[in-house]
Amino acid sequence: MNDFDQAARHIVKADAVGHLRWLFPKLATRLRFARWLDSQSAPRPGEPDRRCDTIAEMLDTTGASGPRAVVVELFTSPDPNACARTLMYLGRFAEEMRHGPHERDVYNFSAGMIFLTTRSGVVEMISDLPDEYNTLVFKPKVLVLSEQVAVATLDAFEDNRLGWGVLAWVSLMQGGQSAEFIARWRAVVEKISDLGIRRTVIDIVCVFAQLTDSADIWKKGLEGIDMNESILMKAQRDKGRAEASLQTRREALLDALDARFSSLPAEVRARVESETDLQQLTTWLRQAVTALDLAVFRTVSGI
Repeated sequence: MNDFDQAARHIVKADAVGHLRWLFPKLATRLRFARWLDSQSAPRPGEPDRRCDTIAEMLDTTGASGPRAVVVELFTSPDPNACARTLMYLGRFAEEMRHGPHERDVYNFSAGMIFLTTRSGVVEMISDLPDEYNTLVFKPKVLVLSEQVAVATLDAFEDNRLGWGVLAWVSLMQGGQSAEFIARWRAVVEKISDLGIRRTVIDIVCVFAQLTDSADIWKKGLEGIDMNESILMKAQRDKGRAEASLQTRREALLDALDARFSSLPAEVRARVESETDLQQLTTWLRQAVTALDLAVFRTVSGI
């Protein structure tokens, strides 16, 4: 997951109600956001190790209908297979995820797609046979940030027609890269009383500014503003520290192996360099300094 995808998923989940109303402006008021469903059994097509955590469960406050699920798919760059990929995922989701007291009831589901830059390819699928036998109609709601107008979005926020989460996307929108707009945006954001929300919005709008080559002008326009570490930046910092620790341990293990055993096989070196479990590397390091020879080390380590 790259920084842009991480930022997009973070802000969507942080302001769930605001984003669902933004993506689906005609959503019935009786439908209320309940929670984000974390799919554990339905990895995204082509990404076997990745779970989708942007599936919103909506409840009907009148009790007239059962729970609904809305899948929000995010695309950093144009993807000609976006629609097909989303449909494939929905099919798997509909088959494997259930609700109800016995987890047997099927969700009524829909989908929305947010493109951070521009769209490409087909964004709907209609397959029909002769006469009136339409076999497939799939039209997910599509939101393309490059087609949105930054000033209009800011106006809507100030009029309480949009949630605070939309403030994080404006650097991707038309007109969101000028010094004048940034100055107005800053004035609006500085009025947000919640410090955590303010810092998160500032952080993410700057991350997205990189996609429109406006990072420098945004940085200049926000000089002096309170930009203490947000949740996203902390996560990125912690991730960087974890990777640094892994790399240090890998290097220590390889140094020990090179010092004790000559002609270290390429497959052993490659296995060490690909390991992402710090505890495993620590165990291997202990085994490397106590093994009588390379054959013993490979036996006890399983490499």
